Amino acid sequence: MKEYNDVLKLPVYLKVGSFFPQRFDISESVNLIINYTWKKQKKDLDMIFQNEYDKIKSINEVMGIFQNLYDKMGLLDIIKEEDRSEGKTVILTDESEKILKELMDKYKGKTVTQIIKTLILGVLMNPDYLMDIMVRFSLSQAFLFISLDRISKKYDYKRAKEDFINMSIPRIDVKNIEIENFNYVFGELKKLTGYDDAMAIAKNFGINEQFFKELIGYGLPSMLGIYEGDNLPKSVKPIDLATSKFFSRALPSMVAIKFITIATLYTTLKDTSGALPGSYSTIYDKMIGILLINDRGTYIKQNYEMIYKSMFNTVREWEEYINSFRGD
Repeated sequence: MKEYNDVLKLPVYLKVGSFFPQRFDISESVNLIINYTWKKQKKDLDMIFQNEYDKIKSINEVMGIFQNLYDKMGLLDIIKEEDRSEGKTVILTDESEKILKELMDKYKGKTVTQIIKTLILGVLMNPDYLMDIMVRFSLSQAFLFISLDRISKKYDYKRAKEDFINMSIPRIDVKNIEIENFNYVFGELKKLTGYDDAMAIAKNFGINEQFFKELIGYGLPSMLGIYEGDNLPKSVKPIDLATSKFFSRALPSMVAIKFITIATLYTTLKDTSGALPGSYSTIYDKMIGILLINDRGTYIKQNYEMIYKSMFNTVREWEEYINSFRGD
């Protein structure tokens, strides 16, 4: 399998949406794409395989006037792979191998390489998928940020990345006493229904009177090793609990800033995604929009609706997981 260094833009997108940048190599990126399409976009698999790379090649030939845009996206290079014999080994996880076996049974006659290339293009050429992956990665890091297991160093971002590649929630042991912190963040994020809502809370980052009241009333005693609540597990230090609480109060603003960044990139990706299969009727309109419209603010606001939908779906998955730890 030929190198995809120049075409697999996913690691770059993940950096844009992350709080704590982590490097994704080619194998990790491929495994992520396999798991994402199978576990989160399974309903779209038939569509993805109907629009595979051989058809995208014909689109490129017909729409040659947009070659420069394709060059920027790295699409021409991956299309040309068909004519090259060089190879590169991609290390697949056990989970990815299981998925590929299922896909080979589902799409008879397709080789492993053909399936992987099809999935890669299916994600790379779909701004909605790229945006959804960025949102999921941001929230995975954000929620781990307030976790007591992460604060006490029982679980780290390296292990969380491995879970994310498999499209699973980090395997943290959620203490009953920290569930309120998570649910606070969940509730605040659900309020970010529009771009203006996200912008407002992003601008107010760090200026929250209630936050400072809690810092004084709750944090200082914890720093002295004093905790007046009930059922504090012996494994949890009061200062760690205070840290988790404070992080949870700051987190909605941090996430809002990331959502605005992702919304801006998402709008750019949609503007330059003319090679998407099935877009013949709108491609010219998109190109005219890029050439003639300088102010993209309105479009970013419109596209934010999809950011919220992705965020809401991810939050629901996390809510179910976190509240499964709730004791009687």
